[in-house]
Amino acid sequence: MKKLSIILIVLFTAVGASAQILPDSTVQICSNWAVGEQYDYYVDKSVKKVNSQGDTTTNELTSMIMRFEVIGKSESAYQMQLTYLDEKSTNQQTELIYQISRESGVNMPIRFTTSQHGTLMSIDNLEEIAAEYEKLLDPIIEISTANLTEAEKKTLDTSELREVLRAMLCNPQTIQTGILDDIGRLYFFHGARLEIDETYKMEEPLSFVFPGVDNITANTNIWVDGEFTDEYSAVCRTYTCAELGDEFLVDAVEGAMDMVTDAMAVPDSLKTQLKEEINSRSDKQSIGYQFILEQYTTEEVHLATGWPLNLYINKYIKAGTSAGETEETIERRSMEIILPDGNE
Repeated sequence: MKKLSIILIVLFTAVGASAQILPDSTVQICSNWAVGEQYDYYVDKSVKKVNSQGDTTTNELTSMIMRFEVIGKSESAYQMQLTYLDEKSTNQQTELIYQISRESGVNMPIRFTTSQHGTLMSIDNLEEIAAEYEKLLDPIIEISTANLTEAEKKTLDTSELREVLRAMLCNPQTIQTGILDDIGRLYFFHGARLEIDETYKMEEPLSFVFPGVDNITANTNIWVDGEFTDEYSAVCRTYTCAELGDEFLVDAVEGAMDMVTDAMAVPDSLKTQLKEEINSRSDKQSIGYQFILEQYTTEEVHLATGWPLNLYINKYIKAGTSAGETEETIERRSMEIILPDGNE
């Protein structure tokens, strides 16, 4: 895991960097970045679905380059920019969006702010990103409806389809959830002062793409692994677990319904009727729904500068009913800094 090479010593030497393994055997992750610094990371992600018989039903692979740049600095904060490059996916719908984005020239960099220690504080240009995604709607509709017959095209209300797509792709909340899923763990330990090999427990909010399921938390253990931590870098780990049931399912269904009905301008009376129907069904009989999430993360951070060297995430989500079929989603993600050729 350690990358002990001369090139790293050169790359990460920073004027005025202070030691971050402190005399009391604690570690503090702090950023020491300069405006104009830029690092690329290779990201590899796989998502596999396994049914209750143990058979793999889907296995999707995605890769990209994530480029981070320091674009501003003050006494209390850093302004950062993230650009996605060379995105590829075996998922046809995802790859189609990547293709349309390239052809349409849509690649709005993400601007975000951290504290002076590197703690993620805010995503700063969500509205601009949402507006940029608007450019994708018409090309997606055109490609999606290309194989329809003339009769089918006449019955299709493309304006409603466009609003549903806008609600899915151009919703700032959904966009922010996706960004936080990508970079939230990257800056999770920045600013924290932790005793080596001491386990800390916390409640952590879970983010979902649907409104209505915002107030769900998971239990997370965090610690600095003393076996792999030294004056060069700290290896930080987390374990997260959450078990949810019927209430979560109802909230998720209502959230999805709200997104679609808002986009299609459904009258409030009908929205109320649909919600009452959902609640009525859930009150009459428990669905016995189970949602179990477990996530393990390992991150190595260079102590002199606070630049992450690598991040690995393994996430396991098992969903289903207590008496019926279940499906487990296994997501693995690796994120590794790209160094000059021949200096790994």
